[in-house]
Amino acid sequence: LSEIKLKEDEELFRAISNLTSDYLFSTNFSPDGKLIHTWVGGAFEKLTGYTLEEYREIGGWRSLIHPDDFAKDEAALQKIMNNENVISELRTIHKNGNIIWVRIYAKPVWDYEQNKLIAVQGAVQDITERRRDQLIQQIQYNIANAITSSIKTFELFDIVRKELSQLMNTKNFFVAFYDEKTNTLTSDLDKDEKDEIGTWSAEKSLTGYLIKSKKTLLLTRPEILKLHNSGTIELVGTLPEAWLGSPLKIGNKTIGAVVVQSYDDAHAYDESSLQTFEVIANQLSVYIQRKRTEEELSILARAIYQTPLSIVVTDTSGNIVYVNPSFEKVSGYSKEEVLGQNIRILSSNNHELEFYKNLWDTILTGKDWEGEILNKNKKGELYWEHQIISPVINDDGITTHFIALKEDVTEKKKMIQEIIDAKERAEASEKLKTEFLAQISHEIRTPINIMTSNFQLIKDEVEDKIEPEFLELFSSISRASHRIIRTVDLILNMSELQTGAYQPNMKKIDLDKEILQSLQIEYLHLAQSKKIELTYRSTSKNPVIVGDEYSVMQIFANLIDNAIKYTDYGRIEINLFETNTNEKIVEVKDSGIGMSKEFLSKVFQPFVQEEHGYTRSYEGNGLGLALVKNYCSINDAVIEVESEKGVGSTFRVKFKNSI
Repeated sequence: LSEIKLKEDEELFRAISNLTSDYLFSTNFSPDGKLIHTWVGGAFEKLTGYTLEEYREIGGWRSLIHPDDFAKDEAALQKIMNNENVISELRTIHKNGNIIWVRIYAKPVWDYEQNKLIAVQGAVQDITERRRDQLIQQIQYNIANAITSSIKTFELFDIVRKELSQLMNTKNFFVAFYDEKTNTLTSDLDKDEKDEIGTWSAEKSLTGYLIKSKKTLLLTRPEILKLHNSGTIELVGTLPEAWLGSPLKIGNKTIGAVVVQSYDDAHAYDESSLQTFEVIANQLSVYIQRKRTEEELSILARAIYQTPLSIVVTDTSGNIVYVNPSFEKVSGYSKEEVLGQNIRILSSNNHELEFYKNLWDTILTGKDWEGEILNKNKKGELYWEHQIISPVINDDGITTHFIALKEDVTEKKKMIQEIIDAKERAEASEKLKTEFLAQISHEIRTPINIMTSNFQLIKDEVEDKIEPEFLELFSSISRASHRIIRTVDLILNMSELQTGAYQPNMKKIDLDKEILQSLQIEYLHLAQSKKIELTYRSTSKNPVIVGDEYSVMQIFANLIDNAIKYTDYGRIEINLFETNTNEKIVEVKDSGIGMSKEFLSKVFQPFVQEEHGYTRSYEGNGLGLALVKNYCSINDAVIEVESEKGVGSTFRVKFKNSI
């Protein structure tokens, strides 16, 4: 009876199998507990990739089940052995390696006379598409949930990898981000059986090729080798049998890629895998964009909160809707006190109505307003703010709010005013000093000139009537008068330079005829009075420069005067020559007392002398060489000095403005 019933059921199942795209099966249960596959019908070969003979040879049903679903299938078998119908969903592995989700409807055929299971009959339905859609929805949910949670990006990527493993091989899975500046790729998550490559060049890499193509690619080993052999890509890491990658994009810009690959199965991925992968990559791109936007907004929020500038946001009527902590600190008002209040709460009433009208007219026309406003804090104290007020315009071009960036400039304005006051006092003091020096010059020069003239008249009158020793007194008086006048001249000249009052008159100057020859004649008598030989020699073929005649004359007058002053015997040489680059050089070389190496670094500082106090051996005020240095700068000249104590000094002036 049982065998007749079983045969009838088989015939019914065969009839049903002709009406379905899935397949039916009948499996006998042997006395020793083994399942014997008697027949299958319908789309069996399409769903499994095997013929019935191949199916039996590999071990039947259990050999098709995904290893992770063995426990689920075992539980279903136990129910069948307890004479219970079973509806179960699990994964099977197609002959080509693809994962196929199926729903099994299994019914036990029970021998009630012997109270035992004799067969299992049922139907198998391909639910891969439905499971794929469910899985995509689940992954989309996980991604959406990640946006609102504190989950890290690489953790989400790993969740997606595990979810995708229900549909495809994800043992080798990585997400890489592209750095356009360095043209490199860096993996944020990398699960790989063979390689660990954290960062690599995008240039000619397979992932770089994917990013350039901006579309999902499914490639097999031969296709990858073809790209390599054509020079399109270079191989990085182990060559896979199958490779599936999809770009991560924000707008039209590709920011990275998500990739799976199989090292041992060329059929690991198919068109369905490609479509699934593309959908997930698009969802991940949305997530990444949202995360980056959130990070930017978070940075902006922290910047607004932490900035030392006061920030105020108002509606278009000037009612306050937001203030940052710096506003509270500067104004003295808490956020709770000012929210909803009009910005006029800070008004000091120190500005004209026209001032505020101009401000509002500017920002209401969509323009920025910038200026300084005198406000009043909660205590009634006045303070100055430099403000930039900008309209906030929505997508429809309508101004919805105003934002003001405000800097407390009260102390800065005080400092500026103090600087202005100090400058005015300094200018007044400088004017007073200039007037004082001019007055001193007049008050000293006039009587000295009168005294000198009178002494000369007296000397001429009595020269042949008095003893020679008395005549020397007249010479001493003349030298002293000259020293006073020279000191006054030096002080006045230095004052002009320091105050910027000196205005050079630049023109062509013949160093030979207009400067050095006349100075040699002028100082020859003074040198001879000390029995010093003063010589001048020029080898320059074109001794013309562009300079200020007065200051150039003063440069060499001071250098020659100093050379005579600090030389007790020997000679002073003045040499003019030029270099191959047409640079004019004047040397003043003496055999005087010289200077120590320690003093050379200070020689051009004003009021500095190597000997100090009333016991010093030589006259001078330390201004001459300081003036020389300044006059050289005016004439774009460089001055150098070489000196040795007890041997002498050489001053060298180099003129660049040569003709």
